[in-house]
Amino acid sequence: MNWKEFKSVLRENSEAPLQFEYKQNQWAHNSFHLTEFKQAQIVSVDCGGQKNEWNEIIIQVWEPPVLQLGPPMKAQKAIEIIDLVEGVVGFDQDAEVKIEYGNANFGTRQMPLTGFQL
Repeated sequence: MNWKEFKSVLRENSEAPLQFEYKQNQWAHNSFHLTEFKQAQIVSVDCGGQKNEWNEIIIQVWEPPVLQLGPPMKAQKAIEIIDLVEGVVGFDQDAEVKIEYGNANFGTRQMPLTGFQL
């Protein structure tokens, strides 16, 4: 999913809760924070000398050490954070979105955002 599509789905569902499934039936705790947004430019050369370039947007999802009770963040809050971020950095609208997440039972990694479930 690219950055433009991601933002569009959030805006179309602004009152919906936002949750992240990092493994089948395993979800980031409701008290997660969106702590960092990164745009990474990847430049690679394969063994045949072919150069490739693309951008990725990486959203860091972080759980506080002391988990807090309460409902999950609404998509509208994520939109507000994104608007703030894009006021500072212009992101490539076609860049693939990845989620960076980890916890005590799941090593931190960057995973492609594969879809939404409403």
